[in-house]
Amino acid sequence: MFKTKNVAIAALALSSLLIAFSGSHPTSSSGGYTSAPGDGVCSQCHTDNNTSLDGDYTVTGIPVDIEANTTYTVDIQLTNPSGNASRGGFQILALDEDNTQGGTWSNAGTGSVLKTVIGKTYLGHQGSQSFPASNELNWTADWTAPDEEDATFNFYAVSILANGGNGNQNDRFLLQQFDATIPDVVIPLSLSIDLVANATCANSNDGSATVTISGGEAPYDIIWENGETTETATMLPVGNTFAVVTDAAGFSVEAEIEINSILELEIDIVDLNNASCFG
Repeated sequence: MFKTKNVAIAALALSSLLIAFSGSHPTSSSGGYTSAPGDGVCSQCHTDNNTSLDGDYTVTGIPVDIEANTTYTVDIQLTNPSGNASRGGFQILALDEDNTQGGTWSNAGTGSVLKTVIGKTYLGHQGSQSFPASNELNWTADWTAPDEEDATFNFYAVSILANGGNGNQNDRFLLQQFDATIPDVVIPLSLSIDLVANATCANSNDGSATVTISGGEAPYDIIWENGETTETATMLPVGNTFAVVTDAAGFSVEAEIEINSILELEIDIVDLNNASCFG
């Protein structure tokens, strides 16, 4: 296959941030705190990364291979199995290869909100949430992939577990990263053969035909039944003959054509006379 290169390599930075106080996810006049290019980082506000606050932060719903112009429901989960954290929250940003907005966030679920700063849309918590008895927090939203081909997105996710001290010390932030790619649109390799000229007579090898190739991945290798390797074969014999084309990805297709003769030997008896005698 699926490869005409119109590369749009992109970075989709996805991260999650919680401040120790109530309120929506933080942004400044220059952006958020997702650790994405151009953004701040959690440690600017939250010091003394407290590893005693155990937890797991997962973002699911976006597969490794994604489709252009398709909407995915994203599930965000933050857990604290030991129950020693008090609150949690998140912040998400999507960037393309130019570090501008990548894709579209929508349908922010309960407990989350969208904010836009200098052209970048941030999805994050709307008020940091206290951990329930299950020690698990969940949020959802939709993300729509851009209408592009051969685009790779890098997701960066960071989350903070707050210790409940009503300050920004002794909290813990978690980080994960994963990739998703919009592949090229693959056009299957196909082949047709068009007659250029029939052979001049039944026993000559001067018929000609040309192949038309579409799809697949260039360059292509062409081999005719008689061994010719050009698009147009010029030494084809009378009868059925074929060509095989193999593309750069190793896929092969075959097509056949019949070569006829232009001139056929014909004998016409125009007069018949018997011999008058023997000898």
